[in-house]
Amino acid sequence: MPYSTELSYAKKAAIEAGKAIASFYDKNLEVKYKNPQQPVTEADLAANAIIKEILLDEFAGDAWLSEEDADTEARLKNPRVWIVDPLDGTREFINKNPEFAVSIGLVVDGVAVVGAIYNPITNELFSAAVGAGAWKNKERIFVSPNQDTSKITLLASVSENQRGEWDEFKKIFSVKMIGGSAYKMGLIGAGSADGSFTLRPKSEWDVCAGVAIVNEAGGVVTAADGSKILFNQPSPYLSNLIYTSQPVYQTVFEAIQKHKS
Repeated sequence: MPYSTELSYAKKAAIEAGKAIASFYDKNLEVKYKNPQQPVTEADLAANAIIKEILLDEFAGDAWLSEEDADTEARLKNPRVWIVDPLDGTREFINKNPEFAVSIGLVVDGVAVVGAIYNPITNELFSAAVGAGAWKNKERIFVSPNQDTSKITLLASVSENQRGEWDEFKKIFSVKMIGGSAYKMGLIGAGSADGSFTLRPKSEWDVCAGVAIVNEAGGVVTAADGSKILFNQPSPYLSNLIYTSQPVYQTVFEAIQKHKS
């Protein structure tokens, strides 16, 4: 397996960061805001420091892109970059809703090759590396086997649902609300639902690890127009994303195209 060492360290970093996050879970946290929509806490920063130390000590030549660090153009010259959200779902964390996770992805030449997503409250560790399959803790996982395209279940963002962005799709699909992009992708990789999508921009750190996991679990991940997802771009924001099991992808894709037309 070409990325076995990287996967091992990604899992180690996710678990250690998760322990730090869990230690803050029942405390009264000071919440600051990078902007009105982006809260940050001591837990975010502590987890970021732990992940950075573990990964860049071992892989000193790799580049780094994290939600909690200033971005630099240096990463664009490096074929290998760790893309990290130390606490994806900070709002859920603040509200004591255990639908958040540590998200660690490794990209090589724009492709997500390693992913580790860890929910420290539910103790779910989703992980994958190219050619090694996808796993939840020690169990091999696969995307949903459902082939009945008339009964598709999708996971939706709580905030997107509150804005009414899923209203039209609820007429076609069964929709369940889950907070946290990374945790949502881990669940889909494990077959808990048939897929999801977002038609709003997502940061690379929100979804990089999840893309590796969904792909290795047998799923399909594309942009909303069907094009390939590539990471480590000058602007670390993806305009949209679809991720589903193979059997339902075309049905979801066509529903999005109809919505956009």
